Amino acid sequence: MARFISRNRRAFRYIGAVVAFAVVSVVPAALVAGPAAAIPTPPPNGCVSPTYVPASCALTLSSSVDPRGSTVVIDGTGFKPYSHVALFLGSTYLGSAFTNGVGDFSVSEVIPYYAPLGSTYIKAVGTNMLGGYLVLYAHLYIVPPRHTKTPTTTQVYESQSSGTYGNENSVAFTVVVTPDYGHFGGPSGDLVTINIGSASCVATLFHGAGNCSIGASDLPIGGPYAVSATFAGDFRFAGSSSTNTLNFAVTGKPGTATRVFESRSFGFYGLENEVGFTAHVKPTSGGYSGLDGDSVTINIGTASCVATLYHDYGTCAIGPDALPVGGPYPVTATFAGDASYGGSSSTNTVNFTVGRGPRRR
Repeated sequence: MARFISRNRRAFRYIGAVVAFAVVSVVPAALVAGPAAAIPTPPPNGCVSPTYVPASCALTLSSSVDPRGSTVVIDGTGFKPYSHVALFLGSTYLGSAFTNGVGDFSVSEVIPYYAPLGSTYIKAVGTNMLGGYLVLYAHLYIVPPRHTKTPTTTQVYESQSSGTYGNENSVAFTVVVTPDYGHFGGPSGDLVTINIGSASCVATLFHGAGNCSIGASDLPIGGPYAVSATFAGDFRFAGSSSTNTLNFAVTGKPGTATRVFESRSFGFYGLENEVGFTAHVKPTSGGYSGLDGDSVTINIGTASCVATLYHDYGTCAIGPDALPVGGPYPVTATFAGDASYGGSSSTNTVNFTVGRGPRRR
């Protein structure tokens, strides 16, 4: 037996050098094959992998002609008969092939929509029939794209047609991208910029719809400001710009009127805290303003206190020794305003006098 192996060693070496290869046809021509250095020298547009190392061929998914959704046709030969061959596009699993009795296979796989563009490779993972090298070819030919992007219609909406300056972020702007046919629900995950005059915000689409808001003071008082949006499109849907006419205006905050009152017009030195000072703030348009929780500063000469409004009224007191004996001290109140209402200062005239009180022990 040893003598037989020695005499036929050269024949075994020849058998071990048999080359197995796979042929890859790519649709469309946006897939570009790249050479790979190996021994033996690969054929044009092919690559070579050593024994039992999966055959792979460098490819580029073009960003100018989107190949996602197109078909890759893979033909292989030289693999182990009746065996499975796993097929990958980079790290993305495409599917598997099952070889026939002579180790051949032929399959068509679709490039998934989530495949990244740029440099990648087709890889066939399987066992070759007799050892040696696995060779993977990439033969390219031009055919029409597998699909055409679906046209879309874009429209914009707003939760209200005007907003108050300083409170503009309370208004929601919505963009809706609708496929003209098919593709129920529309695109998801795409970003769409909504322009409102010189301001803008970015909405993320989910089933074709998304909303966003601008900053609280992004636009000055005025208008009307045109509202529009443009969907740039993606690999399934064609882009489109809003077709409906929409405007947004920014108004000033409603005005307020402030008055100030005191429980007494005089107080004793050291007992000034017994006098209550009250501010009343109401909208100039009339009615209840809903300013609960807002603060008003009441100044009494050089002293001051802060009143918290409840049903438009707020009361506070100064310290027991806040003012020296004397007066009259002018009493005024100032409301700085909030997100919904403008500020104002008291317009009525009120004075306060501090007199000598009982001598303290």
